[in-house]
Amino acid sequence: MAVCELNISNSLEFRRLRWLEILLYERFGHAFSLDIQSCGILFMRLSNDPRTITFAFNPGTFTRADSNLPCTYWDASSEGWDSALGASLPAPGEASLNLPLIRRTREGIHLGFDILGLTYWMLSRQEEVGRTDLDEHGRFPATSSHAFKHGYLERPVVDEWLHILKQVIQRTWPSILLTQHSFGINVSHDVDQPSQYVFKSWLSIARLMAKHLIKDGDLKSFARAPYVKIATSNELITSDPFNTFDWLMDISDASSIKSSFYFICGRTDIERDAEYEPE
Repeated sequence: MAVCELNISNSLEFRRLRWLEILLYERFGHAFSLDIQSCGILFMRLSNDPRTITFAFNPGTFTRADSNLPCTYWDASSEGWDSALGASLPAPGEASLNLPLIRRTREGIHLGFDILGLTYWMLSRQEEVGRTDLDEHGRFPATSSHAFKHGYLERPVVDEWLHILKQVIQRTWPSILLTQHSFGINVSHDVDQPSQYVFKSWLSIARLMAKHLIKDGDLKSFARAPYVKIATSNELITSDPFNTFDWLMDISDASSIKSSFYFICGRTDIERDAEYEPE
């Protein structure tokens, strides 16, 4: 086997591997070490244990800052592995896969797909570095992403592949106990307009009233607009149609969900800033 001409201790690759070691520890609860000892092979080990998990490794694939990687899909069940979603897994970076993708070796198990390279590429958002195809707000649009182009934008692809790696770890080191995670839902609410009328000027309210009456034919909203404006003093009143805070909290409490509210602060852009002050 040829020896790679790569000074791993002084390269960016060294820092990537250390970052991935931290990620593996947080996900599985064990201090796995990662090393590149031969061309195209990444080694994953436990201290003082001769068994290894190896990965196909191509340092140029998952350091690319573009969305033009090829992509194929792998049917985990065809090789006796459990897919977290019961569906074939997207394999970015590969036009085709050498099957079987996962096979036994004398030292442990070899995976023919660079799961850890994919993890780095996805979580670091390497794909977005230096991009110029941004939207009007300077953001990278989801429609330009590799995930959108290949149909896995709504899938937790890193978690799906780490679910496969978990099974491989358990078969390589069957005696170790892996961390069992308990997942929850935290919902965030961006408060763009906490009130439909209170923070608007009387001129803006007059325009809204005209719209309610002439365009919408909505007499109830026509009468409610000035009432909400006048009746609100120190807190929003319940008849304000945008005052949904109590409803959101009731739903959160009933579902044991944590809700966070994010308010707009400061005035830097008159067209995009909020009408209200947080105070």
